[in-house]
Amino acid sequence: MENQNINVNEVELEGGANSTEQIKTYTQEEVNELLKGYKSQEEVNNIVNKRLAREKKDIEARIEAEKREAERLATMSAEEKAKHELEKRIAELEAREREIARKELENETSRQLKDLGISINATKFVLGESAETTHSNIKDFANFIEELKEDLKRELLKGKTPRTSSSVASNVITKEQFKRMSYMEKMDLYNKDIELFNKLNQ
Repeated sequence: MENQNINVNEVELEGGANSTEQIKTYTQEEVNELLKGYKSQEEVNNIVNKRLAREKKDIEARIEAEKREAERLATMSAEEKAKHELEKRIAELEAREREIARKELENETSRQLKDLGISINATKFVLGESAETTHSNIKDFANFIEELKEDLKRELLKGKTPRTSSSVASNVITKEQFKRMSYMEKMDLYNKDIELFNKLNQ
């Protein structure tokens, strides 16, 4: 796409002027990144409008949820309100703690892979629900890499063309086959057909 000077403030949401209230503002760099590969101004406007429409829908959903919450609180006694607010705060803190723990696990997983000389891009494939599961996945993955290296060495010494990590055609892979695939095969599929990978990985 040719470099276009797009004024994001001039792109309106479908639904009228009132729809822009509280909508996220995108920088020129963010817009350019979103619109890579789009050529015409019409395509540019369509992709921006779709993104902004999703933002609008999310905001409307939050406003509706807050409205229902306010109506519920209006019928509560002072004691019930205090208990409700406490429970809500505890739930928010627990969710935040889970988010932090997950991020820490991701960082630790990337560090361990790096120490083993394995690309941190493999993090998404070995990351489990707990540190124990993740550690086991890393160990299995590292063992697989070593086995693959030895296999490649043997093939090269025999003068044969090394085998690729996956020979299954992407258009015939079932979810059952996907579950039985090795980490390397899943990585290979991810690089070749990310849409199919995401579909099978749901």
